[in-house]
Amino acid sequence: MNNRVRKVDAAGIINTIAGYGITGPVTTNFNGFYGLSDTTELNRPVGVAVNDHGVIYVCDNLNELIRKLKDTTFSIHSIQGMPSHLCTGSSVTLSDSTSGGSWSSSNTSVASIGSSSGLLTSVAPGIDTISYYSYGCLATATIKVPGYEIPQICVVVNDSATGKNEVVWEKTGIETAEWYNIYRENSSSVFVKIDSQASNIFSTYIDTGSYPVIQSYSYKITLTDSCGNESPLDSSTTHTTIHLTASLGVGGVVNLNWNLYVGKPITTQNIMRSAGGGAFVSIGSVANTVISYTDATPPSGSLIYMIATLSTTGCNPTARITSGSEYEKITSNPVDISSTAGLTNLADPFAVQIRPNPTTDNINISSTAVIYNIVITNTIGQKVFASDYSDKNVNISLELLPPGVYLVKINNSSVYKVVKQ
Repeated sequence: MNNRVRKVDAAGIINTIAGYGITGPVTTNFNGFYGLSDTTELNRPVGVAVNDHGVIYVCDNLNELIRKLKDTTFSIHSIQGMPSHLCTGSSVTLSDSTSGGSWSSSNTSVASIGSSSGLLTSVAPGIDTISYYSYGCLATATIKVPGYEIPQICVVVNDSATGKNEVVWEKTGIETAEWYNIYRENSSSVFVKIDSQASNIFSTYIDTGSYPVIQSYSYKITLTDSCGNESPLDSSTTHTTIHLTASLGVGGVVNLNWNLYVGKPITTQNIMRSAGGGAFVSIGSVANTVISYTDATPPSGSLIYMIATLSTTGCNPTARITSGSEYEKITSNPVDISSTAGLTNLADPFAVQIRPNPTTDNINISSTAVIYNIVITNTIGQKVFASDYSDKNVNISLELLPPGVYLVKINNSSVYKVVKQ
């Protein structure tokens, strides 16, 4: 109990050869890894052994160390070569400067070790304690074999800067990720990996291949850890975006329809409207189960609608937002009622309708006035179609055009939006 090691010589004289009565926890004064024997702090030494060369070993019990007394100094001996984690099926050789000891594993279902060789081999995910027993003293170390850590998407929103879908996730509790893999559901209801992003990059991803004005999308996420393991796709919760559509009703009302967001609890759904290019304002709200709304008194001019739902929690990607308040609002695609093809444009000198919209191949353009020419461009201004007419009813094939959003200009004046699926 007095934390000393004493020697009784042949004449019966007792001398202290190590320690000076002060308890020395491993976090305090060990005099480095080496120290003079008479100033070294021990913590309840319980065993002493001497090898064939006269070297004295002391089991520093509560510090879980084997300490060697050579000449007038003590040195500390502990398990060497233990990695922070070990991938399943890989091996590493451990060592200890004290010879003649034996190795053991407390959980052989996680890792096994050769009793004399120190060859440690991981078996399955988990945590194991490796022990080395020598000269009556036990040294231990912990090894972690990583399993599948399961990441989850926090939310998918419509990015106002790009008009594309933005996938957001959090890294809290994830220790071994090397890559995050983003999956999107295709037309065959199969989730296909669209990209991977390194774990040291900010945890948001813009899906440049998405077209929120056309349809809703569903996403999942996995991670690939430092051992090359990818987490199961089925363990990832599906997140499905909101897709809003609009149509003009009898009497000039605007009918809105959308699908509910899937993957995150939502509370109120706000109906947002921008008039004449102004800021979005809420014109009404509905419960979290409602998927339609009619704007009975829309103002004249350009109108843009959007659904903004409130979630019960925000997201904190890469711990950037300490309040956790960002991404609490989940928004749909904006719909411009003044240029939505298929709707009657009351501001035009003649009424035009384009159907079907969206379309997979052909569109029909009908007008109360004669159509003299039609020019179709994509969203970056490239002309993809042009023709002259002298008719009030025109059929155009878009079958060869890739999916996307196109602008239809009629008689060099009115412009309408067409979505090709």
